[in-house]
Amino acid sequence: MATVPLTPRQLDSLRGIVDGFMPCLSSNAERESEASNRIWSYRLSQDTAYMDALKLTITSKLNRNDSDDIKMLLSALSTTIGSILVTGKVSAQPFSAWETSMQSEALNSLKLSNIALKRGAFSGLKRLVCGLAFSYVNEDTMTNPFWEGIDYPGPLVNNVEGGIEDKVQGAEKMYDFIVQGAVIDTSKWKEQKTIEYDCVIIGSGAGGSVAAANLAEAGYSVLIVEKGSYVQQHDISQREAEALDTMYERHGLLTTSDGQVTILAGSTLGGGTTVNWSCCIETPEHVRAEWVHEHGLTQFKPGGEFDSSMEHVLRRIGAKRDHIALNGMNLKLEKGLKAMNVKYEYTKQNLRDCEAASAGYICFGDRTGNKNGALSTFLVDAAKNGAKIITNARADHVLFDAADNSNAPRKAVGVSLSVGDSVFNVKAKRCVISAAGSLHSPCFLLRSGLTNSHIGKHLHLHPVVGAYGEFSDSIHGYLQAPMTIACKDVCMGPKLDGYGAFIECPSMHPGLAAATLPWNNAKKFRQNISKLKNMSANIVLQRDKSEGRIRLSDDGFNPTIDYDLSADDKTSMLEALIVATKAVIASGAEQVSTASNTDSGISFTDEMDKTTPLVNRLESKKAKAYFAVMKKKGIEKHSIGVFSAHQMGTCRLSVSPNRGVCDENGETWDCDDLYICDASTFPTASGANPMCTTLAISHMISSRIAKRLQYEDNLLAGDLLLKTRRLVEEHKLKRNERKLHLHRESSNYKLWNVISVVVLALAALYFQGISAASERLDSSLPKLF
Repeated sequence: MATVPLTPRQLDSLRGIVDGFMPCLSSNAERESEASNRIWSYRLSQDTAYMDALKLTITSKLNRNDSDDIKMLLSALSTTIGSILVTGKVSAQPFSAWETSMQSEALNSLKLSNIALKRGAFSGLKRLVCGLAFSYVNEDTMTNPFWEGIDYPGPLVNNVEGGIEDKVQGAEKMYDFIVQGAVIDTSKWKEQKTIEYDCVIIGSGAGGSVAAANLAEAGYSVLIVEKGSYVQQHDISQREAEALDTMYERHGLLTTSDGQVTILAGSTLGGGTTVNWSCCIETPEHVRAEWVHEHGLTQFKPGGEFDSSMEHVLRRIGAKRDHIALNGMNLKLEKGLKAMNVKYEYTKQNLRDCEAASAGYICFGDRTGNKNGALSTFLVDAAKNGAKIITNARADHVLFDAADNSNAPRKAVGVSLSVGDSVFNVKAKRCVISAAGSLHSPCFLLRSGLTNSHIGKHLHLHPVVGAYGEFSDSIHGYLQAPMTIACKDVCMGPKLDGYGAFIECPSMHPGLAAATLPWNNAKKFRQNISKLKNMSANIVLQRDKSEGRIRLSDDGFNPTIDYDLSADDKTSMLEALIVATKAVIASGAEQVSTASNTDSGISFTDEMDKTTPLVNRLESKKAKAYFAVMKKKGIEKHSIGVFSAHQMGTCRLSVSPNRGVCDENGETWDCDDLYICDASTFPTASGANPMCTTLAISHMISSRIAKRLQYEDNLLAGDLLLKTRRLVEEHKLKRNERKLHLHRESSNYKLWNVISVVVLALAALYFQGISAASERLDSSLPKLF
């Protein structure tokens, strides 16, 4: 669909919004440098490069509904009546003609509105305007006008002048999939009559890469289909805005359908493993116990197959904690937790060198070859065993066999792919695997016509909220390994049911910081962001009971994400947020706040504070009053910033078709030879960073697939042959029994419906006469079948 540009009047309104959030403020005489003054006095709305980037984002990068909503808002603000209705401010002129101070007040009124829709509009605009303000790069100057003033070094590539040493110990040049011939040119497919592989895998992240490695090593031809691009090592710029634009789902702008949760998900070769924060945590024991006892999935019992897979993947990615080095932010978290006598642990990392400055930039891709993500491990293993990769390709739907028997289960025999303007039908001789992630695997199944009622349901997001501290010393929370400590003290939750939270640290670059920091007013926001190098953040990662849903968007391809936080999750998140905030205070922060836009924070800068032991600050009157206000506010929708970097559970494993999308082997109940190998298979939220769980589940499922194929090809012998034969036959028997049981249940359900309709019709016959009964029977019966 063609992009519709903003009208001149809409553009005037947009400039007014930018001025409201980021007005030109008078500088302080104490601020001596030009760079420091620029933070306050720079007129962002007159920066052509910024405004062009903002316009492009609104018209071309946001989804259509969000783009239309913003355009509608801008149009309303371009009129006097519309400005009054939207902001509640009475004026004879439209919003764009107001004084900057009045524009800021109007935005503040949206933030404080009792109407959630208005608060949502404020939150969305604030994330967009402020996040881009501190992350975009002017292509003429190759920098951002605010970076020097906040002492942010920008990309470390060729940053000799910045004086930041960045030698990665043990790093080497990464495998280049284009140079090595693994990435293929699909234009040559037009000349081929038949395009076929043994296995076609949709997705190249934690799930797809492991499946590809296993099947290629087993001797099968593999095609990996990635909808994102492959950014080669030498093309990684370490620029925040560029990385979000090219390596993240929907340019880093994805949200839930109501805008409450901002969602970060990888969309590049290697998926989330390419851009995550390198934190490696195994599936918690209480979560696995729940999967065994409440979901009947015995493969997750201790000492079994899942443990073997977990050991294998951790060894392959080099996940370990014996080389951990804490950066400034994690040191502050450790200090606070120690002062509070709260337990924590160092987390394993799949980095070669945690001390390297660029380890903090790993969320923008691996420029230095420091990380053992899929691009350095499983995808390399797959490529060396002959697997091929296509990028920027869309998997439209599954191709099914033309079975003569309509009662026979459907069988996946290929995938229809779109690459640019071309459509290719690729034959999969042995199986199709969807590893497109929890957002896109259900979309792929829905486009393919699968009807299991659980497809897209049971979505979990690990919602995140944060607490911030400003210190007198430099933290540089964007340098070195970002997430090396995890506090599990509140992980069991208020009800002790295992639905609590972890407390960790993020990598906090300017764009993310500006998008998440509270905006109380223009001056306070500018003060906070100007202290970025002195700032620390503790985030709360909730194991959510809340269940969302994935639907197909109007474009028929992208996901629409419906999700709302439950009362239990809000209670748990608040409890954990208070602990995280206490840790900030106990670590010596001078200024403390949460991510709530109505939180003005708390200060510890007077003489009494300086002489009071840090942990004793928690018992001060002002601290107790602050915590009381936090409890009163709670986790209010569109008032506190909520993020998600983990998506799980939309095609979950199950022991029956009426409990999930896939069986224990990851094979979909609706279709034979169609498997799922990604985080969508999780029965519940994992409660910990899900990469390792995803790797292990994919390894377990794809190992089973490989053994089954080898068994069918008579490639096994001895005890392995006998064991595999028994497992394959048992699986077929159980799978058929469960499908038959479900069919009987469905038939009985329809029979009872027929009986009910007949009874109602007879009642109508008695009370209303034969004519009414006949009409009711005729109208009701067809709806049952």
